[in-house]
Amino acid sequence: MGRGDVLNSNGLLNSDEFAFKMKRKLQDLHKDIQADVSSLTSELIQTINDLGDRTIELQNKMDDMTDSQNLMREKQKEPCNVAVSLEQKFADLQDKKRRNNTRIKMKPGKIPPVELEVLERAPTDFDMANMVIDRIHTLPKRRYAPATVSKDITDMYELLHT
Repeated sequence: MGRGDVLNSNGLLNSDEFAFKMKRKLQDLHKDIQADVSSLTSELIQTINDLGDRTIELQNKMDDMTDSQNLMREKQKEPCNVAVSLEQKFADLQDKKRRNNTRIKMKPGKIPPVELEVLERAPTDFDMANMVIDRIHTLPKRRYAPATVSKDITDMYELLHT
């Protein structure tokens, strides 16, 4: 048996005969597949034609529903945006009101030795060198202030470092 020979049930075939037979079988299979695809395509076209305008009507309804849903979504965003802007305006008004009624003065200072002694005797877990104490004093309106000045309360914050 040589290199170019192929064993067949009928006996030995050379490679040229084998290639020719395989090519013929592949061509037959190709024709069968093309016939099947064309018959499936014709059946599909026939089914689509039987459905007729129903598919177009469904597509149009689907487009209308999509458009109306998008429109509803856009209209829903408008009140949400208005509500957010109203909340921001209200917060700004509250901030302005608070800002106008409070005057803040920062005054750095030191802790008096008596207070430091009390703090040192208190049982604590923190380092005294890193301690920061904030004190707030509420001051009434000054007597000599003009009558046009509002009756605000002035807060004086003292930031005391050790």
